[in-house]
Amino acid sequence: MDLFSPELRRNPYPAYAHMREASPVFREPTSGLWLVFGYADVKRVLTDHQAFSSRAGPPVWMLFQDPPRHSRMRALIAQAFTPGSIEALEAGIRVLTRELLDAKLPAGEMDFAADFAVPLPRRVIGTMLGLPPEDAHLFER
Repeated sequence: MDLFSPELRRNPYPAYAHMREASPVFREPTSGLWLVFGYADVKRVLTDHQAFSSRAGPPVWMLFQDPPRHSRMRALIAQAFTPGSIEALEAGIRVLTRELLDAKLPAGEMDFAADFAVPLPRRVIGTMLGLPPEDAHLFER
């Protein structure tokens, strides 16, 4: 089973159900990633930092940091996402949303992740960072 195939990415849920039954902890041979499929197991992996450390991950990615560093970084980033700051972005997000949807309307279909769910937050974050719209392609790359 290729867990990263386009078909499985479109609808992973039957494969997840199968993995929960057949192999709730699985090491994917190509990437070497450990995949955990059961709720209780995932919860333990995410909360037991002594047994399941992120120290082996990329050192500069917040996602791969263990507490207390992850907690400090998350608190810092959370300051940018106050209710007021998000409210100030709402009109721009609506415009970006309409642009992304309108671009795919003539085709009558879209890959939701590639055409909407990935580019929308990238463009919003680029705006938050002060990236000029004409340079958005640099941030996306």
